[in-house]
Order: sequence, then C-alpha cells, then structure tokens
Amino acid sequence: MYGLNVSNDRLHHVSTLNFGDPFRKHEMRCRFKQKPPWPWFAMMILIGIRVIALLLGHIINTTVNQIAKVEDDYHEMMELKKRAEAADVAKSQFLATVSHEIRTPMNGVLGMLQMLMDTDLDVTQQDYVRTAQGGGRALVSLINELLDQAKIE
Repeated sequence: MYGLNVSNDRLHHVSTLNFGDPFRKHEMRCRFKQKPPWPWFAMMILIGIRVIALLLGHIINTTVNQIAKVEDDYHEMMELKKRAEAADVAKSQFLATVSHEIRTPMNGVLGMLQMLMDTDLDVTQQDYVRTAQGGGRALVSLINELLDQAKIE
C-alpha cells in the first residue's frame, strides 16, 4: 500500500470520533505496519518455479498418455497379427482341400475322355474330346499351381 520512500511519520493515521457530545471526544491513532516489499527477483523465481512445475506436469502427463497409447496400439497390432495368421492358415487349408477335391474328379474326367478317344469317333467328335481334354489338363495344371503356392505359403 505504501512505497519504500514513505516516511514513518506518514504511516500514522489520526481520526477523531464524534459521539454528538462536544465534551466527549475521542482520538484514535493507528500506525500501519510497513512490510518490506517482495524483491522483484524473488517474485520472478517463484513465477518461474510455477511455470516449470506446470510444464513438467504437462510433459509427464503427455508422456504417460503416449506410453499408454503405444501400449494399446501394440496390443491391437498383436491381435491383428494373430487374426491375419489364422486367416492365412485357413486360406491355405481351404486351397489345399478344394484343390484336392477338384483334382481327383478332374483326373477321373480326363481318364474317361482318354477312354472315349480309344473308341470309334468321327472327326468332329474327336475334336470335341480333344477340346475337353485340353481344358481339363489346363484346369489340372492350374490346380497343381494352387497346391504348390499353398505349400510355399
């Protein structure tokens, strides 16, 4: 409330109390306690400490949140990896099973077409049988490639 250059005699406060009676007067003298002001340097240090504490709190909070996020992402990636591996195994089993299920009857069809070629057929019928045999061989070749690919994976 008062600066450093205020003298002590100005720190006294004199007041008179009027009770309405001219013979009854009261005088009160008060002296205000002068506290030395906080030094500027000390105030800046306190403000600096508070700012540093806030920044450290923010850094720690952000770090904890980032670590939690990384852990959550890691667990999610591990779960996705397990799912992908299970899907890959299921795909390979499916390809192997389906390929065998198609290849076995196709070999029977190709055998029957070969037996049909050994019979008396006219030229047009032989051409039809050769076309069917070519398609069957292409399909068996494709199935074999699928089986090889499934074994590689």
